[in-house]
Amino acid sequence: MLKPVVGCLIGAMCAGGPVLWAQEDSQSSWSTSTDLRLRAESTDVPGRDEIERLRARLRLGVSYLVSDQLEVGGALRASVGSDDNIDNRRNLDNERSDAIGVDRLWMRWYASPDWVVTLGKDDLPLSLSPLLWDEDLRPIGVSSDAHWAVGDFDGMT
Repeated sequence: MLKPVVGCLIGAMCAGGPVLWAQEDSQSSWSTSTDLRLRAESTDVPGRDEIERLRARLRLGVSYLVSDQLEVGGALRASVGSDDNIDNRRNLDNERSDAIGVDRLWMRWYASPDWVVTLGKDDLPLSLSPLLWDEDLRPIGVSSDAHWAVGDFDGMT
């Protein structure tokens, strides 16, 4: 059974999203981000109970460009599922079915056009295969991203 909260999440996305996008302009120091994921899953293994689950996740974020060299931002994550949180261990889920939490909270310093330092909870700073690492992984720490020109058309990051 689909919980009423899923309907609220979808309603918030549909009602609030266009308003946020309409307010954004190219000269503004503020920017917003919205991500909605809806998923249905059915597992039918002979000799075991059939599992049917519905999931919804909404992420709302905002970032502010304080100066040409400093940017701060954050995002909240809300998720609901048709199964209970107590079933997560039995189903080997990585996340709770029903939860609200901080998705990202970071400060980014643009030291130069080719060097950026990020402090806080943000996307995984490594470029790895999705087979090895989930792109939803949000580690807390410090990361540095630098780019050096090599030749006329190549670069090293």
